[in-house]
Amino acid sequence: MNGSTRRVDSYTRGVAPRKNNVWTEDNLNRVYTLRLKGDTPQEIADWFGVSKVEVHNATRRAKALLAGKCVCGEYLTPQEVLDNEHRIAKLCTKCKKAQMEYKHQLREDALAAGKCGYCQDADVLPGKCACKKCLSATHRRRNLDGLCGKCGARPIRAGGKALCDVCAAEMRTTAIEARMQ
Repeated sequence: MNGSTRRVDSYTRGVAPRKNNVWTEDNLNRVYTLRLKGDTPQEIADWFGVSKVEVHNATRRAKALLAGKCVCGEYLTPQEVLDNEHRIAKLCTKCKKAQMEYKHQLREDALAAGKCGYCQDADVLPGKCACKKCLSATHRRRNLDGLCGKCGARPIRAGGKALCDVCAAEMRTTAIEARMQ
């Protein structure tokens, strides 16, 4: 199996999709255009299968994109525009830093309470930073994309089902060492 082939079997069947909606720039513009046309947020939410709050946030992001501004309303510097080239939500340095600190603090608080760093709900597995469900879902989502379940960076090795060449070699070495003890 190579990296372009998706693994579809009982292991990946029923894997939960990511919860947060990822807006494309095209969808943001579509929402903004519909709002300008006079469609209500509830109508748009029903069409996209999201909440009204997400429609309001998408409208705000679309306005900021069109004006060359950050979502906070500040104009982006040329360097910030380059830094955000591949991101839909264009953020100024101040907002990017605040967002990173907020997410880091949420994760740290959850881990300090013994909860999963991803869902912040279930208990973590011993020696891990995530619960069983989040670890498994991440691994299976990567498999569906044809990526190594462990690192998520490289394609699944030829003839393999879950790991890339590097991770498979590491796992082989770890297993040999464990048998020697």
